[in-house]
Amino acid sequence: MSAPPTGQGFGKGKWGTSQWGSGLGAAGTAPVITPLDPIDDMTDVPAGHPVFVRVTDDVGVAQGSLKISLGPVVYVFGGSAQNGATLTLTPNGGNGFDLELRAPAPYPAPSIQVVTVEVSDINGNAAILTYHFHVGIGLRMLQVRNPQPNILLAYFNKPLRQDAALVFPPNWVITPVSVGAAPLQIVEAVANVNHPDSVTLRYTGGGSIYRLMASMAVDDGGSGIDEAYNSAEFEIVFGDEAPATVRLFNTIYGPMGITHRVRQRRTMDQHVVNRSLALGVDEQFRLRLQTMDSSADRTGRPGRNRT
Repeated sequence: MSAPPTGQGFGKGKWGTSQWGSGLGAAGTAPVITPLDPIDDMTDVPAGHPVFVRVTDDVGVAQGSLKISLGPVVYVFGGSAQNGATLTLTPNGGNGFDLELRAPAPYPAPSIQVVTVEVSDINGNAAILTYHFHVGIGLRMLQVRNPQPNILLAYFNKPLRQDAALVFPPNWVITPVSVGAAPLQIVEAVANVNHPDSVTLRYTGGGSIYRLMASMAVDDGGSGIDEAYNSAEFEIVFGDEAPATVRLFNTIYGPMGITHRVRQRRTMDQHVVNRSLALGVDEQFRLRLQTMDSSADRTGRPGRNRT
């Protein structure tokens, strides 16, 4: 039998609760069933990985009461392997045993394997535990982009379940990464029906580097997101613009006011517009100069009458 993981503590998941490593429970209680590897809700489990489970009790475990099934298939009944599976039992220090169960064939990948373990102690106190693990890679956030002002796109490796939790803005948590990052808030989440592996998020504020966490994302098969891959860093490319300011010029040759905005990046369209505005203002300067100094030529250079 391969050496199972060791340690102690409590384990709790969506499908069950158990204790491991402490050895004994209170007198007269049912046996303690503990998944060792894979543990509850574990992701990225290899298709041929065995199931390790620890069973302990205060008085002793009745080996013949052991029953284990994966989904609808029973692989252990009456303490003996069934349906081509292989079972290995090793006594432990908790009046029970550590078991290794190997299925006769690799699990489908990807898939969710639901494990049910039933066992009793020698006094007839029964215990049952159901938990699950994911074969193959689970749901993961791949990247977050800021393609245009006030819009974020979050991409995932699998289609998402289109439910109310997906479009609930508080389920998308923003954390500033860079020092001095401007406040950023998600105000709307929109599911992309034609591209279910992505979500559109509308935001306000922002201006620097942040981390987006999807706390309640679930794939279309009902499996939660892998907690090791439930977030991604991104940079706000289109942050809020600074308030407009008007500067007055004290020269008779300049316009009475020009509006300026602070921008960190400019698109190609903005460059074209700015160039057109610059050419228009330059032409106004030349016309104004020619009006006030008839000796000035069309190039806008000072004429003879200018001092």
